[in-house]
Amino acid sequence: MILEEKNGLKILRSTLFSRFPELVFGFSTRIGGFSKGDFSSLNLSVSVNDKKENVSANRNLFFSALGISQEKIAFSGQVHGERIVFPQNFGLQKECDGLITNKNNVFLTLTGADCYCVFFYEPKQKVVCGVHSGWRGTVQEIVKKAVLKMENEFFCKPNEILAFVTPGISCENFEVGEEVAVNFSENFIKRKAKPFVDLEKVLQKQLLDCGLKKENIELSGLCTYKNEELFFSHRRDKGKTGRMFGTIGIKF
Repeated sequence: MILEEKNGLKILRSTLFSRFPELVFGFSTRIGGFSKGDFSSLNLSVSVNDKKENVSANRNLFFSALGISQEKIAFSGQVHGERIVFPQNFGLQKECDGLITNKNNVFLTLTGADCYCVFFYEPKQKVVCGVHSGWRGTVQEIVKKAVLKMENEFFCKPNEILAFVTPGISCENFEVGEEVAVNFSENFIKRKAKPFVDLEKVLQKQLLDCGLKKENIELSGLCTYKNEELFFSHRRDKGKTGRMFGTIGIKF
């Protein structure tokens, strides 16, 4: 993983993905934007009561740093489900938590602020995919559905697929009730007064179960809750916070 400084922003890049010059990928941090207060400073979401002009300016900064046009973005309209769509147009794709394409110059964009996002690239078939996987999406195994879709619809081979798991809330900070914990194997739960779930390790196991090679799975290892200087966190900030973007696409 690489933390790159560009245009006053700090953007996370994938070491795995960086081997492919045709691939555009970046995951934003909160650093370098125009938003104030709870949304300081690179909030990229229009749905958190931030000023629209600040969000617009922030998006210009982020997508310019990636070298892509906002007119070429497909946004996932996330609902904590398992639906993955092939965008037929740019802009918001309603009620889906995953996007997939084999088209050039279509940049798939997901939102995060504690939930994990997982991005995929299969360099032989030139297919990109991104899924939003909070605890609900993880229980629904949305990453497995993404890999299966890449296999069945685009003839990708799991052992050729690369995956990057973005920052999200770490096990030490993800305290849950028993009604949530019951959905996970005890192998991924640490128990104190209450259970704590390791979603990152669950996602890694699901990817391995799909046939991805361990060396083709990159975990950021960064916690959105713990790293307040870098990331927004819905739980830490009690809902009054901004959002990060993760974007992937093939540029020609």
